[in-house]
Amino acid sequence: MPELHCHIEGAALRRLVKAAGPEIHADVSGFISGRHICWSIPTGFLVAYDGAASLFSQPRRITQMLALTYLEGIAAENGPI
Repeated sequence: MPELHCHIEGAALRRLVKAAGPEIHADVSGFISGRHICWSIPTGFLVAYDGAASLFSQPRRITQMLALTYLEGIAAENGPI
């Protein structure tokens, strides 16, 4: 079934978030631990989401990588694009 709605920043792969942080000189250690995007309390999800989403407001190359990895994921599942 195709997605009807997606907050693309929230769909970002951990490896992309981890790579984007240093590129724009942002510290992602507060919400990335090893192989996981993590939080310990329910509102921590919002902190992690906001932290990851802020990485993709600039520069253009990073936002293009976000869109490309999202669309590649859909294509890999034979979903409609």
